[in-house]
Amino acid sequence: MFWKKNSLPFMAAIYFVAGFTHLLAPELYKPLMPTWVHLPDKAIFWSGLLEITLASLLLFNKTRVLAAYLIIAMLIIYLPIHVQHVDDCLGEKHEHWWIFAIRVPMQFLLMRWAWNFTSFGVHSQEPQQV
Repeated sequence: MFWKKNSLPFMAAIYFVAGFTHLLAPELYKPLMPTWVHLPDKAIFWSGLLEITLASLLLFNKTRVLAAYLIIAMLIIYLPIHVQHVDDCLGEKHEHWWIFAIRVPMQFLLMRWAWNFTSFGVHSQEPQQV
């Protein structure tokens, strides 16, 4: 319970930083966008706004559970983009492909972290009343 309660601000900060980075330095994300993503500039912009919004919703008790579910959904949606990027790097014999490959399992770790703040995660970690 201690880790979960104390990790919430850190989790929100990660999504705030990621979201603002999307908005302030979109050129960092453009090379990472697969070719099948149409209008990559808009996709980067909207994904940044989404991450900022979800980070904000994490901070309030009334919206925390919803935010956690939406973060999991967002990460699931982003997963094919990360897999495609690893595949592209391997196809091009990219020297640092493993750096991009780390992002794929990281998505699952981030999903598990967000799960702690869902209605299932909250109830499964509370002490039982006798």
